[in-house]
Amino acid sequence: LESELFGHEKGAFTGADRVRVGRFEQAQGGTIFLDEIGELSMPLQGKLLRVLEEKAFERVGGNRTIRSDVRVIAATNRVLEEQIGGGKFREDLFYRINVLTVHLPPLRERRQCIEPLAHWLLERVCRTLRKRITGFAPEVLERFRAYSWPGNIRQMANTIERAAILEEGDVIGSDSISLSGTESSGGGERPVPAGADRLRSQEKALILKALEDARWVQKDAALALGVTPRALNYKIRKFGITHPGWKRNR
Repeated sequence: LESELFGHEKGAFTGADRVRVGRFEQAQGGTIFLDEIGELSMPLQGKLLRVLEEKAFERVGGNRTIRSDVRVIAATNRVLEEQIGGGKFREDLFYRINVLTVHLPPLRERRQCIEPLAHWLLERVCRTLRKRITGFAPEVLERFRAYSWPGNIRQMANTIERAAILEEGDVIGSDSISLSGTESSGGGERPVPAGADRLRSQEKALILKALEDARWVQKDAALALGVTPRALNYKIRKFGITHPGWKRNR
């Protein structure tokens, strides 16, 4: 990470066969975003503090001082005051970066944002996958609004991407949505049914049977199952299904 942020000189360590320009050097005169700043090691925190205070640093393995004038935006999901008390975050660095704080509440505390955010994420993933999916079924949006989203936006993005890969129609249906852990309903939360494990086992067995009948040719198995090869490939990776002859048959 130190090399990523500050760069390194050729020969600074094994594998450093060329000079690398770090992120701070690249961001000269602009803005750099540091995600999960609470995870930085103490030595790296010290180097970051020097950059913020003196606007200078050296590349890893170098002795030439490089001037740096960047605006730093940092994010964390940890309570840094608690990290300071536990000796895991420098107090001087905390006060140096804590100029303006923006608190972003978790999704469960701003449910009015869930539906527009879901549509935006779907549009983005559809552009990447080159698929035409226009929206979500009403019951899917209802599940989204009721769910607690412990993984926040990252979890929602992954959930929607997985659903878009699996969905064969032009609207994301409930069968394409998998929400881990618990789903809230009204004032409480209900666990995912225990039968879900049995259903997954049956689904895997069905895929294995189709592959065996198709002599492990994935496109033929997908045709027999009535799904696209891409959707079948996703399920194969999900269930960890392998076969030595696939390189030949694909």
